[in-house]
Amino acid sequence: GQRVFDEGGWEAALQQVLSACKEFKVACGITATEADVEKRIQQGFSVFIINWGDAGFRAVDLGRKASGR
Repeated sequence: GQRVFDEGGWEAALQQVLSACKEFKVACGITATEADVEKRIQQGFSVFIINWGDAGFRAVDLGRKASGR
């Protein structure tokens, strides 16, 4: 067999972790790119691991805008 990525299952697991973070009022981290950092901020994630270089700086800029900074 070959591994098959279960995108729905992956996202459900991320949301389950986020829900636990919110329940216990702790910061919740995730990897993010410029393509999804705004969505993850809106969902409630608060700590981000991003790329280095131009793509990382673009993600930071988008994240700042999305969080009102």
